[in-house]
Amino acid sequence: MCKILNDSTNLEREEGMLSDVCTNDENKLWKYAVVPLVFNDNMKEELKSFVRQAMRNISEVSIVKFIEIRCQTDLNHLIDYIKIIDKGEFASYVGRIGNRQPLYVSNDQNRWPHLIGNAMHKLMHALGFYHEHSHPNRDEYLKVVTSDKNYDKQESDTVIYGPYDLGSIMHYPLGPNMTSRQEIDIEIGQRVRLSEGDKKALNKLYPNTLEVDQERHLDWLQISCGIVMAFSNHGDTFGLIS
Repeated sequence: MCKILNDSTNLEREEGMLSDVCTNDENKLWKYAVVPLVFNDNMKEELKSFVRQAMRNISEVSIVKFIEIRCQTDLNHLIDYIKIIDKGEFASYVGRIGNRQPLYVSNDQNRWPHLIGNAMHKLMHALGFYHEHSHPNRDEYLKVVTSDKNYDKQESDTVIYGPYDLGSIMHYPLGPNMTSRQEIDIEIGQRVRLSEGDKKALNKLYPNTLEVDQERHLDWLQISCGIVMAFSNHGDTFGLIS
């Protein structure tokens, strides 16, 4: 189980536009699809490598760029960014919240066998994705019998969404709290890859039209913060500023 940390301008909802459940608050989206981040100082390199691979997996299929930055002093006055912390659990806010926001990860493979997939799940939350089983139409597919807030259903006027995606990386597995109303032949709750629906939704939420402004924003980040590593669909770039 993961956690969503508790936390407008509404994006126009287009029926069938997304195959996931996403924020409709454009203020929660990352500017120009650029996500600056830093790792907590005491994080082990092995865990960093898992998180970096999760970033690559998302960036390879989208315009989203995760930017590992150098400076941390007075960073809150410059940019909004994610601080990735080894907390022994996985937790994230949904979307950008402003200034520094934590994203918790864990190196416990006994509890979370797919660490890269769980990191992808959390990064997708940070990009603006809710759990797929919070879909407004989920009751057509699932029976949910718990008061756990991680299973709360989103109201249709607070999110943008499309067809239900049982294969989404944002879906929880079935269990005592959640059962299927119909026979299914797909693994629900997988943490291996982004589904086709995940990819489609990601590219609708962060479209390629942002690319020109994105390059200008990256130039500014290089000057202001110092970029250690950039993960993008053009491959990793290291040491952009010495």
